[in-house]
Amino acid sequence: MITLSTLLDGLCNMGHLDEALGLLQVMPDNGIIPNIVCYNIVIDAMCKSGKLKTAKEIFSSLFTKGLHADEWTYNIMMHEHCKEGLANETYDLFRKIEQKSCSPDGCSYNKIIQGLLRNNDTSRAKQLLHEMVDKRY
Repeated sequence: MITLSTLLDGLCNMGHLDEALGLLQVMPDNGIIPNIVCYNIVIDAMCKSGKLKTAKEIFSSLFTKGLHADEWTYNIMMHEHCKEGLANETYDLFRKIEQKSCSPDGCSYNKIIQGLLRNNDTSRAKQLLHEMVDKRY
């Protein structure tokens, strides 16, 4: 899996996002089941390239493939949603972390609070700041 994630990372870094996505999609047909790290690499590259719609599609497909997004996955998606000014969607993603098998980390709190403040949502930002302090992040 390390070789595969390295290959995906290289393709993404060279801007060959369609090839990386294609590889990710055909791997199961060849008996190779990509792990969450492989998906995170491609989701991150799509987000950094301004392809949030594609990143969302990949993110949504994780659950149908039986994979569980981790903190890194959620942080990638929250960062891009914040960058796009989608404060409500970012907040929803943040709350989904708690419903899943992982929990938000300090980075998660920082991303959501920054995004909410950028969108002038000081009420929810304060609420999350207090929550973050209570959890000692």
